[in-house]
Amino acid sequence: MRREAQLSTQTSGQTAPQRVSLMQRIWYHRTAYLFVLPAILVVLFVRLLPTLEAIRLSLYDAPMGRPARFVGLANYQRLFTESQFYLNLRITAFFTLSVVVLSLLAGLLLALLLRRAFVGFDLLRTGLFLPYVVMPVVVAMMWRWMADPVRGILNFGLNLLGFESIAFLSRPLPALILLVIVATWNLYPFPMIMFLAGLSTIPEHLYQAARVDGIGRLRQFFEITLPLLKPTLFITTTTVTLFALYAVELPLALTQGGPASSTEVLGIRLYVEAFEYFNRGFASAIGVVILVINVLLVLLFGQLFTAKWNR
Repeated sequence: MRREAQLSTQTSGQTAPQRVSLMQRIWYHRTAYLFVLPAILVVLFVRLLPTLEAIRLSLYDAPMGRPARFVGLANYQRLFTESQFYLNLRITAFFTLSVVVLSLLAGLLLALLLRRAFVGFDLLRTGLFLPYVVMPVVVAMMWRWMADPVRGILNFGLNLLGFESIAFLSRPLPALILLVIVATWNLYPFPMIMFLAGLSTIPEHLYQAARVDGIGRLRQFFEITLPLLKPTLFITTTTVTLFALYAVELPLALTQGGPASSTEVLGIRLYVEAFEYFNRGFASAIGVVILVINVLLVLLFGQLFTAKWNR
């Protein structure tokens, strides 16, 4: 800012300060941009270029082993006219909404409970964070064993409580519910850590003043904690939503999209089209649709949270 002010003074003399151009700002902050340049190059080559290639490939009929043939929007026309896509879309919407809501609620609740340090605090926090660092395939294999109808611990617990065993992975609704529970268990540590960081930035004197005024804990949460957590809530909601929409390894390893396509989210459909049917063009069209959904959701969250911040 000091350099910009000096630049404005030099370019304008004794007159009113002139607006600094974008190129002048980049030049005066060139050292900072050089430090950021490696990250920009990584995003460019790892994210942007493959995305552009997927958009291009979605306009082609590109079966594996044969030359690609330009077909325009035929892949999108096929996608939007088949009933299977809308089934995948409904399953993805239910899965994403359920995982986001449950993981945010679990993360926020645990963050509130772990807000103040106590004996064993670090050990407990580390233990609660462990599900997030376990590979999704390992998580799926562990829960498949736990959900086994004969030897699984889940049915053993149900039998102890007097309920009949449930074939979690052989019936559509139990399989979808189990997938949501496992994904939530795998993701909730991320919101927990984010909310813990957000809670640590809230000044303690606000709560002290509220207690002096006789405000209870519930009202403190809605009038102090939640409003000051909105920036953290926006970032966390957006990130968890992207994680859920891009989920492939966990659903694929846990249910393989079954039974009867009841857990086939869009990520699994993309995987099947690309690596089982080798239809790269159609799979790329599914990927572009997922990308558009992601962008629209990020814009929606931005508008919603920005409107609330401005109130």
